[in-house]
Amino acid sequence: MEKLDMDLYENYEEFFYLTAPKAIYYRTIIRYIYKELQRREFLYRYEIYQYMLQFEEFKGYSEDDCHKDLDILSEKGNILKYKNDYSAIKSLDEIKKKKYRYQLTEKTRMIEELLINRFNEINAITVVLDRNLLKNFKKELRKFLDSKEEFLQNSHRDIYYWWNSIARAFQELNRNYITYIQDISSFEYEKMADADSFREKKGKLKEYLEEFITALIEESDEIKEILLKLEETKEFQELMEIVIEQEYEQRSMQKEIKKNSARESILNQKSKIFNWFVGIDGNNEVENLKQNSINVINKIIKLAKKFIAKSLINYSRKESYKKTAKLFAECSSIEEGHKFGAILFGIEQVYHLKGEKNVVEPGEVIETAEDSSLEITLKKLSDISKGTGKVGIIDRTIEKKNRIMEIERERELKKNEISKYILDGKIEIEKLPQVTSEIKNIIIEYIKKGMAKPKSKDKKMIIIDDKMYIEYNETEYNGQKYRLLFPETERTVLRCEDGNLDMPSFVLIFS
Repeated sequence: MEKLDMDLYENYEEFFYLTAPKAIYYRTIIRYIYKELQRREFLYRYEIYQYMLQFEEFKGYSEDDCHKDLDILSEKGNILKYKNDYSAIKSLDEIKKKKYRYQLTEKTRMIEELLINRFNEINAITVVLDRNLLKNFKKELRKFLDSKEEFLQNSHRDIYYWWNSIARAFQELNRNYITYIQDISSFEYEKMADADSFREKKGKLKEYLEEFITALIEESDEIKEILLKLEETKEFQELMEIVIEQEYEQRSMQKEIKKNSARESILNQKSKIFNWFVGIDGNNEVENLKQNSINVINKIIKLAKKFIAKSLINYSRKESYKKTAKLFAECSSIEEGHKFGAILFGIEQVYHLKGEKNVVEPGEVIETAEDSSLEITLKKLSDISKGTGKVGIIDRTIEKKNRIMEIERERELKKNEISKYILDGKIEIEKLPQVTSEIKNIIIEYIKKGMAKPKSKDKKMIIIDDKMYIEYNETEYNGQKYRLLFPETERTVLRCEDGNLDMPSFVLIFS
């Protein structure tokens, strides 16, 4: 059996200040020192104590308490304690104040940096994947591909430096990628639902991810094509041998090294680059990155719809209750309040009123309800006679057949009309010319039918002309099978003879 690594037994006391009983004191001291050391080299003990006194939570905190806390932090390896040079001190008061000075240890500085820059940014994508990293990487590769023979005429050292620039560019891209994947994998979407700025965060993040995915698709496909071409050329193999030889020479100047070690190092760099963009059987890191980014977009969209629907319901109830209460408060008397309540909630007991007007001569006008010729008689519901006639069953077979034929003719007509606007198997609303009101209504029917079909569990994102769409499941209408693509942000205007219609920029793809 193997033995456990002994490093795992080590107790890192530098972390104790985060969970100790007096953690609030220790963490306040260390955070203050951390921030102050951004602009100077050290702090005096009296400065730390004066800082602590300004907080109400530390009322009663004495100077001796501060000295003890600093000594404990020094013993645990969180801060460095230096005794000051007395030759530079000119008074007893100065000796008391400036007897010691403090700095953070490197480990504690790293802990604070981790807490500030990572843990407190858990609801944000902290790494920006710059598309220029991909562009610069592609540019350097193409520099060799476009002039292979001339490139090999350069000195071996220049070729070696060129390869190092390629490796560094890829290393930066890969480092940002790893951090980015960690960010989106631990992204706490649900916590955003309670934030007032949720919609703004959601919109900005979604916009960034969509732009990045588009750039990733464009650049990575070209890089993959360049790498495949390089692998097939003998000049690239010759270049790699030159790089390996230079790597051996450079490293052998620093320490004793075998040539096989230099070869392995360079070939590992090359393999990592190829696996990142090309991969095996289409399985590469670029595809994983695209899918992870799309998953983030899907979750944000789902949460946004849920959150917005919930806020609308709450808003509607709250505002209606406030409006009702205000109207009741404005009633001048209890009788007026009863009347308003009857309008709002209905009367307590229902009566059926039937009015009977006496015979009036033609041309006579009843001006007021007080006219004696107008009478109102109240009757109970039980007094109303019930119908006793029997209804026979009528054969409507012919009418049904005629109606079915009429429906079939309407379907065929709609199918023929919509087919006139199908280009390359799809209808893009934003590219349609001016249409008649009938065609507009037919298009709306197709869109309604397509949206009624539920989206698949694994929601698909499709990019067409640099625009991202959510794909609905295939549906059938008027004998035509098609899929509806719904844009999240893009809108267009459908020009019609009876007026223009502002609507999302839908796309219908026909099978």
